[in-house]
Amino acid sequence: MQHVTSPDELLGRTLAVGDVVIVVRCENGGNVSAAGLTSILLHAQASCPIVFLSPHPVPPHTVELIRGAEKKSRRTLFLVANPPGSSGAVTESNVADFFDFLAPADLIVVSAESIVGTEWDVRMIAAGRSSTTTATATALTSGTSIFGVGTTLGDSDEIADPSQVSAIAERIAQRSAKLRPYVPVAGAHCVYISRRALNVVSATTADLSVADGLWLDLSFRCAGVGLVNVLADDVFVSHPQGTELTARWDTVAYAESDALIRGFLAAGDLPYHRALKIARVAASGLRIVVDAERLSGGLNGTFEAAVSLCRALDEHADVNSIVWTASEQQSAGVKSTLAALQAQRPLHKTTFVSHRSIRLAGQFDVAFRPYQDFAAVEWPFIAELGARNVIWSLDLILNQVPQYSRGYENYRDHIGATEASFDRADGIAVLSAHVMRDALAFSHGAQANLLFVLPAGAPSSATQAPQEHAGLISSVSKHSTAVEDILVKKYIFVLGTDYPHKNISWARRIFERVSQLGWTGHLVFAGPTINSGNDTDDANDALTSQFRNRIHAVGRVTDEEREALFSHAQVVLFPTLTEGWGMIPFEASAAGCAPLATRAGGLDEITPQGVLTLTLADDATDAQTLFELLTTEKLRKKQLSLWQQESARHSWENSADILVAQFFALLGRPSRINPRDRDRYRAEDSLIPRAKLIDRVRHRFAN
Repeated sequence: MQHVTSPDELLGRTLAVGDVVIVVRCENGGNVSAAGLTSILLHAQASCPIVFLSPHPVPPHTVELIRGAEKKSRRTLFLVANPPGSSGAVTESNVADFFDFLAPADLIVVSAESIVGTEWDVRMIAAGRSSTTTATATALTSGTSIFGVGTTLGDSDEIADPSQVSAIAERIAQRSAKLRPYVPVAGAHCVYISRRALNVVSATTADLSVADGLWLDLSFRCAGVGLVNVLADDVFVSHPQGTELTARWDTVAYAESDALIRGFLAAGDLPYHRALKIARVAASGLRIVVDAERLSGGLNGTFEAAVSLCRALDEHADVNSIVWTASEQQSAGVKSTLAALQAQRPLHKTTFVSHRSIRLAGQFDVAFRPYQDFAAVEWPFIAELGARNVIWSLDLILNQVPQYSRGYENYRDHIGATEASFDRADGIAVLSAHVMRDALAFSHGAQANLLFVLPAGAPSSATQAPQEHAGLISSVSKHSTAVEDILVKKYIFVLGTDYPHKNISWARRIFERVSQLGWTGHLVFAGPTINSGNDTDDANDALTSQFRNRIHAVGRVTDEEREALFSHAQVVLFPTLTEGWGMIPFEASAAGCAPLATRAGGLDEITPQGVLTLTLADDATDAQTLFELLTTEKLRKKQLSLWQQESARHSWENSADILVAQFFALLGRPSRINPRDRDRYRAEDSLIPRAKLIDRVRHRFAN
């Protein structure tokens, strides 16, 4: 500890405008001050001298604490006594003289009981200088004051674990939107004070106290001349007296201060409330409710992706808990899906609650629908359960092709459901930039600020070794003799539904051309048949009998059968006309088979450079490309390697990171659902038939 009589001793030169001095104020000693002092000295940047503010003389036990903190941090703490021009030693009655002694530097005043994280002072300075009118910037803290994130890190007489504080501070800093919202007052635990503010108010404040009244008085005086007090919403400081401010409102000299602060807190969705919400969620983790209504039964592409993403969210460090919810009619199927996931690999944060009981689970941070809104039956109700709601719309192919609907009324209802969901959504995720352009066209550009790209993850399963094939064939033979028979042949594999945009007719036609070039293998289709929009039978009629008997359709297959069909194929063909993203090439390469795909839609954004692709512009060219791939092993290995390298750049963990970051970003924006309407359900906007509305009311108000 170094005693100083001149401010020039702090930096070895005269203090200048732009300098920052850290002032540590101490009311109590003991372990609290030891842990606080150590963290402050350890994490402060070298360019900021640290000055100790305490009644003089410093008690002996405090001197020992300071020496211990200096030794651990290898920093020097400066002690100022009897500032020139003061009325004596630094006490609570002449702190203004002490602040003047440090002029013209700005100040960060922090309690010695506070524990700070890394780069806390850097962020405090950034917040304090975020505006030319900022007077003070107060850090977030633990406890329940207006700066509190509600995190309990120890009793009032105990200090928190510094490593725990640092971890929370890092999470809050990472997720903060840096809104720097206005607050009515400054806090005592950690506050940045601009020299501009001190110059303005010092002439009218003859007697400032280091007690909490100083910060209230100072901040009100600054606000009275047009300066502002802000929240440093990316700085977290643990302080054992987190409720101190609320407990002393009634002692403030300004009679209107209590009403002013309470009115501010009750004002609603202000930037302050949003900044505090982000910090609280960053400290404790996201609570997510998932619309799982469609996540039951035999899941295919879209819903497999939804389940994979939900698993990645369950394993994400910034997620606290996930609740899947569904109607009573779908509960059994959804529970079955969850049970199957648990059997594969445990889900530690995910539970299920039916619609009947979901209100009892409280308010969630985010309501998430991991697939398109096909009917708008349940989602409006679930969306209201979250502070923000997000839809993973994936793609808009069903909106673009009316023939995929069961008549005009069904198509109109689907369009209406999508519009209703978009109108209420705080965020709309799509698979690719290609889909984003479609979504902007669909919504006439009105939702541009809500859209973001959320790509799918590539399968992570490793290529199966040849010696494993025999066991795999044996296992699938229990399910399908047709699949077992196919696995011993040479074949081109096509997986997917028979929607026209999947271009199955073309696949049959190009197979005939490849056969004419001399290839003698087979063509195998697998996947469900869709009742609407199916036009694939016509092309088969045009094929001669010699090619028709080499075409096989096995329908829907199990996961094991699909893996076997992928791994035994010569080439996986993906001739799609449009795609939101394109999972098939990644599934093929994960199973060790070379894919050959188009670059249509979102595929163009993930297709590796140097791979062979289908043009769909010239059948002869595409047939020759496929023939060369089928007959040249070296070419297939290169094709496979390029797709596997691309696959390594995509993971569900990365998708979850993108989504979680977007969740936090949305918490920093106003909600698109009016809080007054969250507990009201307006049938005229819901597109729900009257009978289903009555059923909903029964479920919501049962018991």
